[in-house]
Amino acid sequence: MMKKFAGIFLMIFMIGGLYYYFAFPPKVQTREEYEDFINNHPYQKLLSSAEEEDNGEEHETDRPDLAMMQNFLQTMDPAYKRPTPEILIKFNESTAKARDNKNSPSAYRTNANSLSTGTQWVERGPKQVGGRTRAILFDPNDTFKKKLWAGGVTGGLWYNDDITNASSIWKKTDDFWDNLAVSCIAADPNNSQIIYVGTGELEWTVRGGGIWKTINGGTNWTRLT
Repeated sequence: MMKKFAGIFLMIFMIGGLYYYFAFPPKVQTREEYEDFINNHPYQKLLSSAEEEDNGEEHETDRPDLAMMQNFLQTMDPAYKRPTPEILIKFNESTAKARDNKNSPSAYRTNANSLSTGTQWVERGPKQVGGRTRAILFDPNDTFKKKLWAGGVTGGLWYNDDITNASSIWKKTDDFWDNLAVSCIAADPNNSQIIYVGTGELEWTVRGGGIWKTINGGTNWTRLT
């Protein structure tokens, strides 16, 4: 019985310790302290070792592990000593709430444009260039198979109502998604009105922000929790 209580107490102590560490992380007091921390970080040592092994030679093999380490160090919060993408999500949500407090998305754009003192932007091109498009899906609700969805890695989600017509233009779904790094699209095989859009890339070239979902064929989209 005593061993059981001791095990429970130890588990509570460990959970409490982890909570305290992440809720009240050790603060970095000086710039010199933080620089010393970075220079002696295990990732930094591995990056330096890999650079010495290369000796300036080019290798065809990609090293996503080294890219991840470098990105980790570059985006680290000095206070937490790690990247904090969860904070970005909170800011995105607060921005979305501020937008929703307006009468409508169009009103939001109108109010924003009013601050530009009447300056008009004109697209200069290039035209008909999709950039790095990594996801396409023929709309399962279009019986004529002409409507196409396309996702750009840094350009968001677009659709074309008639891909067979050269005059049919591409339309953007929403300029105000929290993340525009669309890299995959999939439709529910049991319900064509449900479509999922995934964001981000495996190598962290562009960070994602989760998965978006529509239950009405693309009219409205919401991000999954």
